[in-house]
Amino acid sequence: HYPMPKWLFWRYAAYWVAALGFALSALSFGYLLVRRATRGFCLAERWLLAFAVGTLGFELAMFLAGVAKLLGSTLFFLLPVVLGAPGARAVFVDARRAWRHLGRARNRSRPSPWTLVPIAFGLLGFALVYFLVIGPENVQFDSRWRHMALAEDYAAAGMIRPFPEGWIAAASPHFTSLLYTWAFLSPAQSLFDHVLVAAHIELVIFAITTLLGITALVRRLVPRADPRLAWVARFWFPGVLLYD
Repeated sequence: HYPMPKWLFWRYAAYWVAALGFALSALSFGYLLVRRATRGFCLAERWLLAFAVGTLGFELAMFLAGVAKLLGSTLFFLLPVVLGAPGARAVFVDARRAWRHLGRARNRSRPSPWTLVPIAFGLLGFALVYFLVIGPENVQFDSRWRHMALAEDYAAAGMIRPFPEGWIAAASPHFTSLLYTWAFLSPAQSLFDHVLVAAHIELVIFAITTLLGITALVRRLVPRADPRLAWVARFWFPGVLLYD
């Protein structure tokens, strides 16, 4: 009933491209910084730490760009490329090597059909989380009146500006706002689009820290355990569907 160019699919595809572009940029930039310091770690642990460090670096770069009054749609495209390009080759090489190892391991041993049960449960949990964030009304109080409000203000001003009216929220730590500011720099004109780009960025961060973070933690705390399905435990706690 609608022409294909007007399908919502294209808008949501753009949200995913932006969110995954951020994730790859943060991973590549962080990997460039922590690769030598994490040589004794497995690949999942190295990538987890690289992504965390890269996310911090991405936000610091946004802060410096905001102080320099460089916030604009050009920065939305330029920043991920500048930060991610130097470490992209190392990530690609290690990812290709890991893919070959996974292929050999899969050929040597077939997983039990029972492993499909927790995997299906975990995928259902991810689906339920995503169903919550596909609309902008999911935005909670803190994000609506602080994090996204600051991001929208910074993007509109083209810089990180002081607030002479004495807005307390602008004077407390708010790294999340710097990440959302990048989302608000996207060339989309609709507030709907800006909010959904920010939501998809947060969803990708949630997915990476769930899949890699819990697995890495179990690998360190319980060395004898098989940590591959430990991420499913994240969805045993229904709070993730209520507020988090």
